[in-house]
Amino acid sequence: MYYILKFNLQKSEGGFPNAADVSAKFPNKDYEQVLKESMKFSFNNDNGLLPVVDWKMVDEGLASFQISNGDIEGYPQPVIWLHLEDEVDMDDNDAWADALSSDYVLSIEGINEDFPFYFQDHNGYSKVESAEWLADEIWESLQEKIANMEDDKSDELSEDVEITRRKSHEDEGIALSAIIKNDDKEFVFRWFFESEDAISDFEYYNNEYSDSDGCSYAEGNAMIYRIHRLFCQGDE
Repeated sequence: MYYILKFNLQKSEGGFPNAADVSAKFPNKDYEQVLKESMKFSFNNDNGLLPVVDWKMVDEGLASFQISNGDIEGYPQPVIWLHLEDEVDMDDNDAWADALSSDYVLSIEGINEDFPFYFQDHNGYSKVESAEWLADEIWESLQEKIANMEDDKSDELSEDVEITRRKSHEDEGIALSAIIKNDDKEFVFRWFFESEDAISDFEYYNNEYSDSDGCSYAEGNAMIYRIHRLFCQGDE
């Protein structure tokens, strides 16, 4: 199963690097730039509470973290994609406890490596979402566009996004794919239908994740959050 973890790291503690010390060590670099380059996300599953297969960072979440007049403004909001061997109830607080306590560590050699600064969750604002649910939302947002498209003809949806619809007859019935290209990434949303009538009603079930031909099906793709934000929330 695939999940998206969104973190709101509003709590902080530890030794924050002094601007004068940073400037002395990195005289040709901006203070805020040095801090962001020195931050490392630490995913926590130390107690093995989750059957983790793999995880990837899909948004470092540092755009909202800024330094103004030496003071912190905003906080890190990273987003990770998580592949688990088995399904885990998203409401099982005990199972997700370690993962949601993951943090950003700010440590600069020669300045605060002995007393790093930590950004952590505050009052449980970090949350878990199903990557499959995000894929479903994207599919719903594309229904009208796809219905009016010709098969195997690409249409530009924005400056750097194009989409192709592909319909094929297979043993299981009819397969309908929406192939989205964003920069050098390709994402495939693929569903099976039992008949032509089912296609018009958009009654579908998701197939298993595949990574053939360099394409990733939606719920198994680490970039699903970015695509969801682009189609359903507007790119920021």
